[in-house]
Amino acid sequence: MTNSPDERGAELRELFFETSQELLQALNEEALKLEKKPGDEEIVRGIRRTVHTLKGDSAACGLRELSELAHQFEDALSLEETATQAAVAEIAFTAADVFTAMIAAYRKGTKLPATASLRKKIQELTALPAGKKIRRKKTTAKAEPAAKAGSWTEYEKLAIARAQSSGLAVYHVTVKIDPHCAMPIAGRQLIQNAIASMGQILAVHPDAKSPAATRQVEFVLASEASVESISAKSRVPTIAEEVTVELMHAANPAAKQSIAEAAVLSPEPENAPAAEPPTTAPDTAAAETSPTYTALENILRVEAGRIDNVLNLVGELIIGKSMLQQALNEFSKRYPKELLRGKFADAMGFQARVLNDLQRSVMKIRMVPVEQLFRRFPRMVRDVSRQCGREVELVLSGQETDLDKGILDAIAEPLTHLVRNAISHGIESPEERTRLGKAPRGMVKLNAYHQGNQVVVEVSDDGRGIDAQKIRAKAIALGMLTAEEAGRLNDAE
Repeated sequence: MTNSPDERGAELRELFFETSQELLQALNEEALKLEKKPGDEEIVRGIRRTVHTLKGDSAACGLRELSELAHQFEDALSLEETATQAAVAEIAFTAADVFTAMIAAYRKGTKLPATASLRKKIQELTALPAGKKIRRKKTTAKAEPAAKAGSWTEYEKLAIARAQSSGLAVYHVTVKIDPHCAMPIAGRQLIQNAIASMGQILAVHPDAKSPAATRQVEFVLASEASVESISAKSRVPTIAEEVTVELMHAANPAAKQSIAEAAVLSPEPENAPAAEPPTTAPDTAAAETSPTYTALENILRVEAGRIDNVLNLVGELIIGKSMLQQALNEFSKRYPKELLRGKFADAMGFQARVLNDLQRSVMKIRMVPVEQLFRRFPRMVRDVSRQCGREVELVLSGQETDLDKGILDAIAEPLTHLVRNAISHGIESPEERTRLGKAPRGMVKLNAYHQGNQVVVEVSDDGRGIDAQKIRAKAIALGMLTAEEAGRLNDAE
């Protein structure tokens, strides 16, 4: 059944709201780099590419105000004279803030924020002295030709060979993207999602970052489905203009049967070691040049609420297991010589192992790297240090440490408050630090690490530290302690 235009529009908009967060984060990161290397044209080009993507995606979703503002900023970044101006980084920071506020307003259905200040800054950026002509940058990028069926990398050929050996049919799917599609990158992703539902994608060409990616995309698909069903699934309305499905290698039922028989005749022992990787592996160069889709293909965006629901159901199963265990204990006391007791005990033991594995697996799904939270802080530290007249360097470590998504969201605000306090109350001014024999630039460290079965997130700085006398005075002023009680406390207390 084909989805209605309203449903497709809602799906595209929801996809935009998700992907735009990565674009905004990239815009902040590029602006931070440009601030350290003013006039770097490569960084300016990166900012322009990000703004261009944001412009196109927002236009496809009908977010006209955001698209027009992004278009205005992109045009300014296209001028040769713009890249050399130090104000570009500052305007990029302002644009990231305004874009973030606009997307939040679109999502909540509230009034859009004022954009006059940003528009004025962009106009000032493009304003040139009288008599000087505006010159636009010449683009030298060439369109990347689409890959042919025989031009797959060694890594992809190996994946195709494995699919053949498992008895699956291998198809070459070519989809031409409708030139009128206003959001081709998101459309390409929807096409890929549709094709992935029919089997295993072994290769994708061209790369998503290639200019040709918005015109045509090719897949190698291992599937048990027919040509007709794959073709029908690939025809995403308003996105796919033309679909071609060619059979590269027919299915081999004999291979599939032999695999099934081998599995029956040679079941793997419960504690058998993991199988060794095949000796015929792609060479290092081929592995390095393989497209990034192989990692992205296995990523599935799922609402946290759905995972919580599964976790709650697992909890209910564990309660049910405890009830069954109690009933089995009572049965064993009442009928100690019953032969069925042993069978019940074995079944309960097996169920307990499966439930424990299921609970651990669901818990791991909720684990995300702390890097997702730490990525917000470089921009925040830069803004707060400027407001307070401080020079601060942020040092991050342990970003790969995994933490539950719910806990990560819960500690975001207090952690932000701690970092702000470290800058505004801990780090001294450059003059004071110089007088104390310290480096003018202070340092704030964010570190995450495992300690036993806990995760520790530390915030530290090389500033003046905590003033115990001020804390005593504040506690007395708030009525938490009397002056006599405060006087008896040591600094640690």
